[in-house]
Amino acid sequence: MRDRLNPARNYLLTCGHVAAPNARVATDDLLTIDDHGQAREGRLVEWQPALGFGVFRTKIDAALIEVAAGDAIALRSSGGFVPAGLGGAATADLPVSLRRRSKPLSGVLKVFWSGYVDVPGLSPGEADYFLADAIGYLCSESTEEGDSGGAIWDAFERLMGMHIAGLHQAPRGAANAVFGPIAPVLDWYSVQPYLRDDPAILPASRAHGAPVVGDRLAVTPVPAVGLPVDEEIAVVAATLWGEARNQGEDGMRAVAWVVANRVRRKHRGLTSAAAVCLARKQFSCWNDNDPNLPKMQRIAASPDRNYIAASAIARELLTSGLQGRDVTNGATHYYARSLRPPAYWARGKTPCAAIGGHLFYNDID
Repeated sequence: MRDRLNPARNYLLTCGHVAAPNARVATDDLLTIDDHGQAREGRLVEWQPALGFGVFRTKIDAALIEVAAGDAIALRSSGGFVPAGLGGAATADLPVSLRRRSKPLSGVLKVFWSGYVDVPGLSPGEADYFLADAIGYLCSESTEEGDSGGAIWDAFERLMGMHIAGLHQAPRGAANAVFGPIAPVLDWYSVQPYLRDDPAILPASRAHGAPVVGDRLAVTPVPAVGLPVDEEIAVVAATLWGEARNQGEDGMRAVAWVVANRVRRKHRGLTSAAAVCLARKQFSCWNDNDPNLPKMQRIAASPDRNYIAASAIARELLTSGLQGRDVTNGATHYYARSLRPPAYWARGKTPCAAIGGHLFYNDID
C-alpha cells in the first residue's frame, strides 16, 4: 500500500490481530517480515481492533506496517501478490481465491456476515471483538491460522478483501471462512494498493538464480511467473544513477561491477542484481530519507543523459555480462570519499580502487 496524501510512504497491510495481537503492542513497534526467507523490517503505524481492552465493535480488522521504499518495491515483486485492480460488489456465488504463501485456495461468496471473533491465544474461548459487515465465503479447503491477512481476489485477480478467520464447524455447503472487504480499509487509513499497471514506482523482479562465468555475470532468463528482465534493468539503472550519476559513465560502471560481484559471491544470500540493489541499507539511494529517492522514482519517465547511460550499463550487466576488466578489482563495497567520518566497516582496510568520488574495497565480509 501507499499513502494517498504522501505517496512516498509505503506500507504492508495485514490483519490487526496479526500485527497487534495483544494489549502490549505500541505505535512504532519494530516488526520483522519474512520475505521468502529474507528478513525485512517495518514499523507498526495503525491498527484495529485494539485487542485486550474489551470487546469492541469494528468493521475492519487491519493494520498498517510502514516499510522502506526499497523494501516496498522488492515485496511487491514477491510471488505474484500484486493484484490486477480493485474488485466490484460482492454477490452470492461470486468465484474468489485466497492468496497465501502456500497454494491459493478457491472459493465462492455466500453471505454477509457479522459476529464475535475469538483471537487464538489471547483469551481462549472468549470473544475478543465483534466484526461487523464482513463477508462469509466457502473455501475449497479449510483455512489455517497463518492465512489471516491473505488477499482475496476475484476471478479477474482484482483485490476484493482480506481473509480474517475460518468458521469452525460450519455446515456442509455453508460459508467456512470470513474476509473483510477492502474498500472500508482503504478509506479508513487513506491508502491505496499498488496494482500491476501502476506507474508510480519503479518495478522490480523477484530474485532468481544468476550463474557467473569468468568476469561476466550471466543471468538466467526470468521464468514466466516472474516479471520481464526490462523491469529488473530499471531497478539496476536507477541504482547506478542514484549512486554515481555525478561521476559519469565510469563511475556508474564501477557501481555496476560491485552489484555483479555481490551477485557472484551471493552476498547476504542474494542471487539477483535487483535483490542486491534493493537490500535494506546497502545502497543509500534507496534509503527512505535519501534525497535521491523521489528523483529516482521520476527519472525513468523523463530520462536524462546519465540515466540513459545507466540503463545501457544495466542492460549489458543483465543480458550479456559486463564487458572488459573489472575496474574495481573484485570490490563488493564502496563509500564516498567525502563521507565524514569514513565508513566504519573500512577501518583498517586498504582500498582496492579509487574511481570518481568513491573508494572501493574487496576484503569486506
